[in-house]
Amino acid sequence: MTIWFLPVACLLLLGAEWMVSRVQGKRVYKLGDTCMNLGCGIMERAVVFASLPFLYWIYMQVWEGGLRLSLHPKSWTSWLMLFVLQDFCYYWLHRSHHRVGFFWAAHGVHHQSREMNFSVGMRTAAAQVLTSWPFYLVIPWLGFPLWMFLIVLTAQNIFQLFAHTRLIPRMGILDSLFNTASNHRMHHEGRDPRIGFNFGGFLMIWDRLFGTYRPEIQEVAFGIAGHIPARNLVFAIVMPWRDWWRKP
Repeated sequence: MTIWFLPVACLLLLGAEWMVSRVQGKRVYKLGDTCMNLGCGIMERAVVFASLPFLYWIYMQVWEGGLRLSLHPKSWTSWLMLFVLQDFCYYWLHRSHHRVGFFWAAHGVHHQSREMNFSVGMRTAAAQVLTSWPFYLVIPWLGFPLWMFLIVLTAQNIFQLFAHTRLIPRMGILDSLFNTASNHRMHHEGRDPRIGFNFGGFLMIWDRLFGTYRPEIQEVAFGIAGHIPARNLVFAIVMPWRDWWRKP
């Protein structure tokens, strides 16, 4: 039963968004694009699963050789520290994956879709897990147990999934504080994604501190300017690497 829960839950979530969009008179899903998004997500999950022994070994090696601070899982301050630290690490991970060509090759497939819906949140490049883990090494080095880190990371992934939609409008003061759907639509603005804005996972504080925050403009053009979305799954994944290799 458990192995079927996640895919069934994802399909129900996509179905709910599709039905709400139809009630609102909006077309936010296209069959080919949705299949491509889900295909990329399945491949990424396969790479994550295959990489688990290596990632576990790395985390434990750093944890055992680190500071091993006295962190109490029952203390809310420990969870708050981890929450803020993880989001700070994610900000630099995400920003680097837009500004550095090699990292963009691993991340760019996530920005190829010209739609904005929950299935786009599942469109993650298969190689990104292999380029992301170094940004989090400070977390085990400080002594946070792996299980605590995984809980916060999972919560952020779920939170970000709901940011990939055109159905949630601007939310006033919340847009100034959190990575809302409005802020993330602006992140997917496709005219120059290699520059990019709004890199935070949970919070917008890092973007405001480091000058990368931009509020949503009236009309956001999703996708990557000058690129026609690939209809072949393998080509969609390979295309950012090809472009990076060819760049003089």
